[in-house]
Amino acid sequence: MPEKFPPSPNLASDFLRGNLINPIWIKWFRDIEKWCNSIRQEAYTVYTTDTDLGISDLGKVIICNIGDANINITLPHVASVDLYSWVTIVRLGTGRLLIKANDSDRIERSSAGSSIWCQEPGRVAANITLELVDEDLWGILSGTGIWKTA
Repeated sequence: MPEKFPPSPNLASDFLRGNLINPIWIKWFRDIEKWCNSIRQEAYTVYTTDTDLGISDLGKVIICNIGDANINITLPHVASVDLYSWVTIVRLGTGRLLIKANDSDRIERSSAGSSIWCQEPGRVAANITLELVDEDLWGILSGTGIWKTA
């Protein structure tokens, strides 16, 4: 994987030449595409049992196909370099899905190291998207279902 984003063309290079994009910029956009493709990962992962998420799970949709079982998902240990990373967690089934913060991290207004959970049997696919908004704070960006915090 490339270490960093490719530098943009010289600012003196005009973006357009007449009605066409300057070939220098076309090459740069292709380099950007190669860079982005080098860091892509699977879009989703399916779990059916208790799981500790890792840093490699950030930026993914985590599908918890749990049926009527109760399972726990623990968020990864994160640091300031992970700021603004996100994870979407989907519960399929009617069991209780508990999402636990790692270490002293918090989810929204919950206490350090606590959990949120969804046990709403009538919801087909309860889901929640969490984003790391501070080194130890996960914000809830969106979701469906009734999620309770401790």
